[in-house]
Amino acid sequence: MYRPETVACHGIQIPAFPEFSRFMPEHREFIRSRAFEFNPMSCEYNFANLFVWQDACRLSWTVYRDRVLVYDGLEHSAFMPLGPEILPEGLADLSCDMKKSGLSGNFCLAGREYIEKFPEIEKFKA
Repeated sequence: MYRPETVACHGIQIPAFPEFSRFMPEHREFIRSRAFEFNPMSCEYNFANLFVWQDACRLSWTVYRDRVLVYDGLEHSAFMPLGPEILPEGLADLSCDMKKSGLSGNFCLAGREYIEKFPEIEKFKA
């Protein structure tokens, strides 16, 4: 299983997989900078949305291999990782690591462009 060193950014502790954290005001700039850099096609990655909905949807987050990973504990699925593009094999590895940590290993918010670019993702279905 993937186990990185502790992550820090501008003096703020950032959760590193398999540890997850609540969204805190001090995490705002880190998450906003990642969203700005990688421009996800979904408003679910907006820090204000994540912060406000974290209790109702049991949202938490971590960093996995330089990607922000949001987990929805209500739906038992992770948002597509926010960061450098992840290949289907990497997504399958992440799914396995999530399962080893007691999570579902399921993903949501995969954009149409990702599915069209990587049609082989279908072979990785559970």
